[in-house]
Amino acid sequence: MLSAVNGEEVETLQRYLMSKAQPGSWDYHSAVVTDQSPQEICCNLIRERLLEHLPQEVPYNIIQSTELWEEGPSGELRILQNITVARKNHARLLIGQGGQLIGKIARDVGQDLMNVFLCDVQLKLCVKVKK
Repeated sequence: MLSAVNGEEVETLQRYLMSKAQPGSWDYHSAVVTDQSPQEICCNLIRERLLEHLPQEVPYNIIQSTELWEEGPSGELRILQNITVARKNHARLLIGQGGQLIGKIARDVGQDLMNVFLCDVQLKLCVKVKK
């Protein structure tokens, strides 16, 4: 039985994987961290937070679109992301009482983006109901 914790049969697995591996060229240069665009990274971070904070099917019925993505004069990144929901009650859930939930999501994602892009980020999330 294979067990990484106990180290059992790990060498067998390594031998098997090495026997199946085939030499080839790298798809990306070693300095490439991801093949995602900055916009995709931003959308994924927002979706991650939506999945954390919203119940059940709500995050899966949300449509995200980037309305603004620009670099400011002092190097900061300005992002406006539209979040479109199917129903009015989903919008109320997402916004939260007094805008607290959407504000928390925007602050958390903004901080995550600052850590990823190593610059100041001004993130604005705009909630809309699908017509």
